[in-house]
Amino acid sequence: MKKNTGSTQTGFTLTEVLVVLAILMGLLAILLPVLAKVRENGRSATCQSNLKQIALAIQQYTQDSDGRFPNDAWAYQISSYLKRNDSVRCPTRRWLALDTVDSNQPLFAPDYLYNTAKLSRARHDSRGSLLFEGEHEATVLNTSTTFMNADEPQEGYSAEGSSSCGDTLLAPNLHSGGGNFSFVDGHVKWLTPDGISEMECSSTK
Repeated sequence: MKKNTGSTQTGFTLTEVLVVLAILMGLLAILLPVLAKVRENGRSATCQSNLKQIALAIQQYTQDSDGRFPNDAWAYQISSYLKRNDSVRCPTRRWLALDTVDSNQPLFAPDYLYNTAKLSRARHDSRGSLLFEGEHEATVLNTSTTFMNADEPQEGYSAEGSSSCGDTLLAPNLHSGGGNFSFVDGHVKWLTPDGISEMECSSTK
């Protein structure tokens, strides 16, 4: 007697498929913000590396210029000391499409502010023309709290912060609610607008 053998086919029901999709969507909702934060942390780390290179370049320039800092044209003046000209570009600003200048000419409009109020000065020459020159390094008493460069505040990516002497400053919050700053002594630090007070009036004479 021949025995009939048959195979049974199994599949997912619509309910099971919907449950799996719901689980996947839930996981994505959890992972996407985490991945976005990881990516921004990477961009912020690159930004800090840029500021560290810029700080080193400014220090070398100052040593070669009889102790005087660059003036308001600082990016051009330190270009020969930089390994790459795009070091003056913030990766987060590029990702947010905040740059509006030719990316091939980063020195024309760097993404980082320079503390011209403390590190440079204006004077008139013998013909009455206004000139800007770098201050002497001896004028900076608190090198660890006087900022040299910082992320540039941008509408929608900045907030007000008050320094310890009561000045109100526009502070960048490009990087997870804060901004990166380099200081005259060469160190780089991420600060929130509330942390601006650590800069001890460095924006004023």
